[in-house]
Amino acid sequence: MPFSPLSPECLPARMPIRRVRAGWVAQLAWSPRGDLLAVAGGEGLLLYHGGFGGAPNSIVPSPDAPLRALAFQPAGASIAAGSADSSVKLWQLGAAGNLQQAASWYGHGDAVTALAFDRSGQILASGAADGTVCLWDCTQGKLLRTWAGHDAEVSAVVFAADGLLITASHDRRIQAWDLHADGAPRELGRCEARIRGIALQPQTGQLLAASSDGMISCWRLDGAAVPTRFHAHANGVDSLSFSPDGRLLASGGRDHAVRLWDSRSWLPLCSLQSHRKPVLSLAFHPAGRLLVSASGDHSLRLWAAAAIAPAAQSR
Repeated sequence: MPFSPLSPECLPARMPIRRVRAGWVAQLAWSPRGDLLAVAGGEGLLLYHGGFGGAPNSIVPSPDAPLRALAFQPAGASIAAGSADSSVKLWQLGAAGNLQQAASWYGHGDAVTALAFDRSGQILASGAADGTVCLWDCTQGKLLRTWAGHDAEVSAVVFAADGLLITASHDRRIQAWDLHADGAPRELGRCEARIRGIALQPQTGQLLAASSDGMISCWRLDGAAVPTRFHAHANGVDSLSFSPDGRLLASGGRDHAVRLWDSRSWLPLCSLQSHRKPVLSLAFHPAGRLLVSASGDHSLRLWAAAAIAPAAQSR
């Protein structure tokens, strides 16, 4: 049954609203309007239209290789997915939620593991397991440039501002690329273990990195280290997501837990224990009231953020 805008007072705290089986899941993403949830994984691209629950409304199979990454264009007109066959796939999204594949691009030598659109939606960045980063012109359908800036798998790419791309890798480095220059990237910082994900706080621009030693580390985009580094999960942090207003940080880890943090103090607000394996991806709904988690236990959970962390939501 699709979700409805339930009042948080009517929901049991720290219990998921919905649970569904989804096979192996690599990444989740909500459409910009929040009317579509896309799930990339071993079965291909799963789409939940106008709600969440039960079987997906449609499935775009990926018979040749699983999908490893996912991104919505900011206007919601298209969806990009990164495949283990080294391709970047692009679909146009119709008004009824139907998809029509528009392109398949090849520029990497290994699985595509990270994707991000710029604010205009015309440029797509992709990162791969071979350490390369590519920039694509979505309007003309061509490869603009390729960087070999990392020594291991690129785990995340994020556009921080016009002309600035942030990349993170299992080589423990976070780098900033000036899209208007041809020089080497600027190193923002390093973690002490493999970086599995990054998140940019919407209001402050503070950058957080999740690493395999269980720590979350913080940087400013000017390269100065924020004096904050805290332990979040036993055996490693796999995923991060900020609420749209930046007040809540959700983290998922190898201890099977989802944790919510107050973004002013980085103090923990609650721990959600429902999954049975590592939490691999998290996505806040654009309205900020709902959070979806995906786990290695082949399941998705839908949580009411306002119910489980009311104090931070009401600040």
